[in-house]
Amino acid sequence: MPSVAEFVLQAKENIEAPHVRRVLFVCTGNTCRSPMAAALFNHMCSLRPSADKQEMVAASAGLHAPEGAPISSNAAAVLEDAGVERAHYAAHRARNVTEDMIVEADEVIALTGGHAMELMMRYPAYAAKIHTLSFDIADPYGGDKDAYQACLDMLSYAITVRYFSSEGKA
Repeated sequence: MPSVAEFVLQAKENIEAPHVRRVLFVCTGNTCRSPMAAALFNHMCSLRPSADKQEMVAASAGLHAPEGAPISSNAAAVLEDAGVERAHYAAHRARNVTEDMIVEADEVIALTGGHAMELMMRYPAYAAKIHTLSFDIADPYGGDKDAYQACLDMLSYAITVRYFSSEGKA
């Protein structure tokens, strides 16, 4: 059994340890929008000055994901063109959202209002942590590289406003 001094020291370390804010992006198949959002978010976090940082990390999942599928080639191409480090998306494998993922996340960002509604219906106990960006992000699935670029541009704008601008910080 730890001494009172050890207990107090451990409690102080736990209080002073920075909390990592976990954001989970959710779309339909977890091969286009949500992995692009997570990669972009993590890249943007890595570029912030350290004095400005609250530790944040993003992950992604899908409502109807083909388990194990890689990020789409056009999604990877536009991320690479935008200078997003491959480490943020190269190993991505699609996965279906689970209750454990919802529980672990501080915030769940559904990429459309329809996704948010489905998440709230599946996980009503966690509805308070389910949100959308400022507008629905159109699905580029099956589109050409321009469709994926447009999607990345929308994600970049919406993520910047929500997380990295003074008026949008959640």
